[in-house]
Amino acid sequence: MRQFLENDENKFHDLEMRARITCVVFREQDLPPGCVPPKIRIGFEIAPSGVSTIYIDKGVLYVGSNREFREWVTAGLKRFPDFKALRDWVIGPLAQAFKETLPELDEDTFGPSKQGHYYQFRFVRNELSWRACFKSEPTSSAHVLHDGGGPYICWDRTLFTKKAARQVAKLWVETYG
Repeated sequence: MRQFLENDENKFHDLEMRARITCVVFREQDLPPGCVPPKIRIGFEIAPSGVSTIYIDKGVLYVGSNREFREWVTAGLKRFPDFKALRDWVIGPLAQAFKETLPELDEDTFGPSKQGHYYQFRFVRNELSWRACFKSEPTSSAHVLHDGGGPYICWDRTLFTKKAARQVAKLWVETYG
């Protein structure tokens, strides 16, 4: 995807010609900072009417602030009235998402789940136990409780170590995520 952020006339022309014939797919494309996974498949397609669509595989976790990028990764596609509008979006709002400076996502991110979701956790130590807390609202409410600190995994045993809490988080994502 980075190959299009520079607004190279030849690359966009080639893409437009190919996308008028078939959906053009690029694998292992870099995503902006704050994305898990950091690389994914992207597609471009132009309908006979001229409506142009940019696709992205679902299941991307994005923690950045670019609203238009977040809407795209959530929906899995973004449609434009024509290729010029798509191009303007790529070199504008999409390019801006790549300029964000965000912390790298760490080992406390799990996924993808069977539904393709990624989840970020923070691990909190209470008096004698550790708790796996979601950093945002999970898509499933199975075994999830809420308190003043937000949603967390309900577990029937004391978790004596952070490692045990991480294993519970990983199991929750695999089972319910």
